Amino acid sequence: MKLRIVVVDKDEGYLKRITDVFQLKYFNEIEISTFTQQEKVDSFLENNDIDAVLFSEEYSLKNYKGIKFKLITEGEQKDEGGIKTLKKFQKVENIYRHILNAYAETKDNYKFQSVSAKSGTKVVTFCSSNGGVGKTTCALVYARMMGMIGKNVLYLNTEKLPSTPEYFTIPSYDKVLNTMSQVFFSVKAGKGNIPMKIESSLNIDENGVYYFVPSENPLEIMEMKADDWKQLMIQLVSMKKFDLIVVDSDTDVNETFFEIADLSDVLVEVNDVENLNASKFASMVKGLKLVERRRKSDWLNRMVIVLNKVDGHEIPEKIHGITVLGTVLKINGTYIAEETVRAIIENNCADALQRLVSLISEGKKG
Repeated sequence: MKLRIVVVDKDEGYLKRITDVFQLKYFNEIEISTFTQQEKVDSFLENNDIDAVLFSEEYSLKNYKGIKFKLITEGEQKDEGGIKTLKKFQKVENIYRHILNAYAETKDNYKFQSVSAKSGTKVVTFCSSNGGVGKTTCALVYARMMGMIGKNVLYLNTEKLPSTPEYFTIPSYDKVLNTMSQVFFSVKAGKGNIPMKIESSLNIDENGVYYFVPSENPLEIMEMKADDWKQLMIQLVSMKKFDLIVVDSDTDVNETFFEIADLSDVLVEVNDVENLNASKFASMVKGLKLVERRRKSDWLNRMVIVLNKVDGHEIPEKIHGITVLGTVLKINGTYIAEETVRAIIENNCADALQRLVSLISEGKKG
């Protein structure tokens, strides 16, 4: 569904610039009409169903009952008698997010989509029975690889203390609109248009990977219950915006993991050679088998192992009955976060993840 917006201003140059950028960046999301004359915009609003109007202060839109943004050249953005103020000269991305957020808030009692609406979106969840083995790095290498072949990829970090800022350049958007806070609130409250909230919080990096900036308050993610994550996952899949959702799950194997695993096409256990045969992984496999019976799931049939930081070790075909998909070679040198991801890709060090790219893009998994 396209949002229909109207922009009213006496500056024809400004109207042309904002129209050009909206049409370039949001052609499939926004339908924009512009006016300079009061009587013409009044007539247009009377005869058309419009979602939001942006107007300069010299105009009067008393008869329009929809979402209003008064364009200002300076001062703080706030509500003035039910009308939101919006800085005229700022990035169109910011303006777009404010419109989406305001529109989403007008849609109360939004009903969650059915999980049956999965239609084409694959979910690959990276997990690990051991910390510090490079799970996040592998998840991001894989996400970027899929983005490089033209897939619309969302990276979703569900860790209690997500390390997303270490791997992405955090944009200077309005902090309130640009974190997971509003998404968490909408999901937990069950109000508003959840997909619109999600859309207004999305960022995309230079490699074409979508991501969320974590909430400033770390307690918010800890307050997300298993069912909240389930509902969020259902919404993300049902939007049909993404070809692939790469979930970077918390190390804890708990109810949240179970809900996400149910919706996953592939579960990727990331480990290293030293830890793989340790009791933690054996206990994880044993525990999953027990819970599978209770939940009537088949997680282990959808699980593969990726061995990270491998340096000359012999690799078995299976461990505890789980297929070893392959390896990610150890990178020599000192790298941090994003640099490691880039080095692995540039040096073709991730045969396991490249194999996973082929499996998912060819539809052989899930």
